[in-house]
Amino acid sequence: RALVRVLRRRGMAAVDFEGPSEALREMEAGLTPRVVISDYMMPDMNGVDFLSEVRHRWPQVRRVLITGFSDPEALQRAINDAQVHRFVARPWSTEALVQVVEECVQDYDVLERLSVLTTDLEAQVEERTRLLHRAKDEWLRTVDAIEDPLTLISPDFRIQRTNKVLAERAGVSIRRVRGRRCWETVVAAAGPCQGCPVPQCLESGERSEGEVKDPSTGAVFRVSAYPVPGDDGSVESVVCSYRDVTDERDLQARLIQ
Repeated sequence: RALVRVLRRRGMAAVDFEGPSEALREMEAGLTPRVVISDYMMPDMNGVDFLSEVRHRWPQVRRVLITGFSDPEALQRAINDAQVHRFVARPWSTEALVQVVEECVQDYDVLERLSVLTTDLEAQVEERTRLLHRAKDEWLRTVDAIEDPLTLISPDFRIQRTNKVLAERAGVSIRRVRGRRCWETVVAAAGPCQGCPVPQCLESGERSEGEVKDPSTGAVFRVSAYPVPGDDGSVESVVCSYRDVTDERDLQARLIQ
C-alpha cells in the first residue's frame, strides 16, 4: 500500500495484490502492466518464482525485486531465472524506488516502439520480397514467351542467363546452361564464332549485329548484341538475341541463282 501511494502521488497508475497468484490471474484476465514490483517474501510463492513466471509469459514486462536480505542463491536465481531488471534493497528510499520504476517504464516504452518498428519493417520486407518474386516470375515468363533464343553473357562469353528456348534447342537443362560458353551452347562450335557481333559490342559499347553459322547443322543465326553497362559505365555484360535466318538465306541463294 505504501508503494502504491508513493507511485500514485508521482502520477503513475498503480494497483496492488495480496499475492502472486492473484496478480497472475489479473494479468491473464487482461491486465497489462509495464512494470511488476515484487517483494522476495510472498504468501504463496517467493518473488523470484513469481517474476520468473512473469518473464516466461510476458517477457516485455519490466521486473523489479525488493529484498531485505542478501541470499546469494536467491540473488543468483533472480538474475538467471527471473532476469530481474532492477533490485531495490530494504529499507527502500522513496526517491530511489520512483527512479527505478520510471527507468523501467521508459525501458518498456522503448521496447514497445522498437517492437512496433520491427514488426512494421518485417511486414515491409515481406511485402517487398513478395513483389520482387512476383516481378521476377513475370519477367521470366515474358522472356520465356519469346520464340527466339536470348542470352545474357559476360565479356568472356559465358552465359549468365538464358530463356527456355535456347536450353531446349541445345538439349540442355536450363539449370546447366549457366557458365557454359555461348558458342558451344548456341551453335555447338569449338571456339568463338566467325561473324559474332559481341566483340564489337564490347569495344564500342553500342548495339551490334552479325551472322553466325552452326557448323554441325548449317543453321544460320542473325545475332543482335546489346551492351549492358556497369556502374562505372563500361560494358558489364551483353544481351544477345538469335534469329534463325536459315530459310531466308536459302531462299536468297536460290533467287540469286
